[in-house]
This record gives sequence, C-alpha cells and structure tokens, in this order.
Amino acid sequence: MSVVVVAAVKGSGGVTAAALALGASLAATPDSAAVTLVEADPSGGSLLGWCEQLTAGDGLYEAAFSRHSDGLASVAQPLGEMAVVVARGTPFRLIAALERPRRSWSNLLRSVDGTVIVDIGRLTPSSPTAPIVAAADVIVLVAAADPGSVAATMEWIGRGGRLTPDELGVSSERIRLLTTEVTPSGGPHGLAPRELARELGPAYIGHLPHDPDGLRTLCRGASARHRSLRRSALIDATAGLAELVLGSTRTRVGA
Repeated sequence: MSVVVVAAVKGSGGVTAAALALGASLAATPDSAAVTLVEADPSGGSLLGWCEQLTAGDGLYEAAFSRHSDGLASVAQPLGEMAVVVARGTPFRLIAALERPRRSWSNLLRSVDGTVIVDIGRLTPSSPTAPIVAAADVIVLVAAADPGSVAATMEWIGRGGRLTPDELGVSSERIRLLTTEVTPSGGPHGLAPRELARELGPAYIGHLPHDPDGLRTLCRGASARHRSLRRSALIDATAGLAELVLGSTRTRVGA
C-alpha cells in the first residue's frame, strides 16, 4: 500500500477538491487497488458538507482512539469507488486525535489496503499533522497558480519544511507540486502551466482547472469513469496526475 498526503503551504484553497479528484481518478485506474480518502485537516473537514450521502457518524476521532486493528477501515464510508473517513467535530477533538492516537499514524495509515490519500489542509509550523507527513510516500503540495503562492511553496520545498537548520526536514524526492485554479479567472497574475513546467521541472506534476460541475458530480458519488464526467476538465486533468502519483508511490515503496 502507499500513503499520499495532500496539503498546502499557503491557504490558497483547493486542497480537499484536489484530494477528492485524485482519489476518484486513482480508484478508476485499471490497475489500482482500493483507495481510501482520509480527512485529517486540524481545522475541520469539508466532505460532510459537500457530499450528502456521507453521514456524520464515526470518523477520524473515533478511528484514532479505536482499539480495533482496522481503526480507519472500521469508520470508512463509501463514496463512489472510494472509501472516505470524514473529519467531524471541533478542532479541539481533531487536534487531540492527530496528536495522541492510540497507535502511531504510520501504523494506522498502513493498516488500510491499497492507496490512502490524506487531506491535511494547510501546513503550519505547529501543525499536529507532522507524523502523517513523515509517514507519507508522496506529498502533493497544492498552490494557486499565482507567483506568490508558487514562490512560497517552492521556498518551503527548498528548506525541506524546516524552520531551523537542525530540524529534520522532508526530502524533496517525496514532494510534488500541483497548481489549482480556484476561480475561473485565476486572478490577474495567473501563471500558465507550461511556464510552470518549464521553470520548476519534474517536481511540478500538473494543474487542476476550475470545474465546479465536475466536483459536484464526484460529491454525489459518481465514478470518475461515469459518462457524466466524460467532458469534465477536472477529471481529464487528474487522470494523468493519478498515474504520476501512482508511479511515485510505487518507486518509493519499492525502494
């Protein structure tokens, strides 16, 4: 199995949408095993509000303190071809779950079959999600396609996420950069994906366009292979991205 963390360095939005689209596309690939999407954003989850078929039952908090060996699997709910573990409750409960799980996050995440995609929201210096980042095979950093967001993200990558030189950093080999278009215009200083690919090299894996209709269809539980998504710009973009991420995790897990 493999663990993919999706996060942002700046609060530019689009992290949960990227994680959802990536999970749906991974689940739809012919050679993919099971896919589980876990909301582990300390500020709270969005999927309960986005997806009507998901229920406010047990979620991340209960999984973190479960005595069962399949803690995450025991609280996962179906959404299309994926399983989803929602984050519900107050930030106090979520932070407690992230900081003091009954088992280590590495063991919790790797107890789930297939690929686990973890939405951890914004990476901050004091984020309790550090153990999840450490357990990840691939870290997908989401940034708005503007110079400020991309520069801040590249600076974070350059210093390996460290605030001081003696801190244990994150290897750049595990990091991929994904840009998103949160609004249709992308802002007055939007950067073209081709320009980003040329400037950033292999760390840059792609761009997700603004596609609210496609996102709503995924939230209704549609498979990425469903005919209603054949013309979805979001799914078209994520399909190629899914293959890149799968290849990255296979390389790291096999290393």
